[in-house]
Amino acid sequence: MTGGRAEHVVLENTGELTVVAQTSAVDTIVDAGGKLIVHEEAVAYTTRLNNGGTLDVREKGSATGIQQSSQGALVATTRATRVTGTRADGVAFSIEQGAANNILLANGGVLTVESDTSSDKTQVNTGGREIVKTKATATGTTLTGGEQIVEGVANETTINDGGIQTVSANGEAIKTKINEGGTLTVNDNGKATDIVQNSGAALQTSTANGIEISGTHQYGTFSIAGNLATNMLLENGGNLLVLAGTEARDSGNAKPGSGLRHKG
Repeated sequence: MTGGRAEHVVLENTGELTVVAQTSAVDTIVDAGGKLIVHEEAVAYTTRLNNGGTLDVREKGSATGIQQSSQGALVATTRATRVTGTRADGVAFSIEQGAANNILLANGGVLTVESDTSSDKTQVNTGGREIVKTKATATGTTLTGGEQIVEGVANETTINDGGIQTVSANGEAIKTKINEGGTLTVNDNGKATDIVQNSGAALQTSTANGIEISGTHQYGTFSIAGNLATNMLLENGGNLLVLAGTEARDSGNAKPGSGLRHKG
């Protein structure tokens, strides 16, 4: 490194480079086991993020010209100053001014969508995770083996085989589509409305206080409101916990590996 600038560094096998304020990394190659960390007011230019490598861009850090392989792990926050690059499938991605677009998360990749920021069309594959914080919004996320944790609002998420969307307390999921092998979990005081539950999709929830759920499946409409669950479809690992003093009606659509459980 000369003058606060590291050039043509190759990181692999637990090799790590940390770029701090007022310094930069140029033409870095991050191979399997390698990690490049970009802190506040630091910049990484033209990083090649290969399979098994990790690029971690912190708040107010920047990384531009990234070439991301399908199993390269991008760890980032929407508080980053600027992140730009191209995914293995040729799609351009970016984080700028609090908005993340077309981010690919896999193999340890994590996008944290902070309060009062947003994400659009995030692709979360196996080993990836998107965290949507309180007062944040994620739109059009696709989960294929990955996970989305919703503390804020998630619109039009698609959950494919192996994908999991978890709606935490005070979180809200709107128009989630659960396909075969996908799972939607709604915790206490979580809200999920206008769900489309396709055949082989799993819904995991309870009749706890504050849970509000509505949607459609092959047998019609279903809902949970006011501690009453109606016409729930439980299959492929889906389950409904009916708490003491609450009720489930017309929820006999339970299939092997799933179930209706009563507590209290």
